Amino acid sequence: MNAHYRNILIASDGSPEAQRAFTEAVDLAKLMDAKLYITHVLEHRNYDGSLEPSYYSDASDSATLVQAGVRKLLTKMKATAEAQGLTDVSILQPEGNAKEIIANELPIELDIDLIIIGATGRSRTERLLLGSVSDYIIRKANTQVLVVRDKAYQ
Repeated sequence: MNAHYRNILIASDGSPEAQRAFTEAVDLAKLMDAKLYITHVLEHRNYDGSLEPSYYSDASDSATLVQAGVRKLLTKMKATAEAQGLTDVSILQPEGNAKEIIANELPIELDIDLIIIGATGRSRTERLLLGSVSDYIIRKANTQVLVVRDKAYQ
């Protein structure tokens, strides 16, 4: 395969797995001279796994704190990428269903040709109740997906 990626999307949930994926994304974006999009999708789920759309539209203190924390994480990741020589880096903080947004909506909207994700960022219980975002993206994405695993898996 002789791939040249122009638009790379790294999806982060702040987990150690996502951090390893971010490092890989920065290295690959530098190698390919690609634009790097860094995203974290803001979503809130009920115990039954359904989205609760009113959560982030509510101006509650907790929602504001979550949004600010995510913004801080994304801003720090962008600064790290730029410090390593990337010049075309954007951060995205959409709200909604992370699986759909990462696998389908952003790739179409931004002409993404590679999505980079960590193997998993959720606990075993969360994966059982809600399903793995990574698993969904691997199965449903309309573009190439690179999954970065913990070294323990290698």
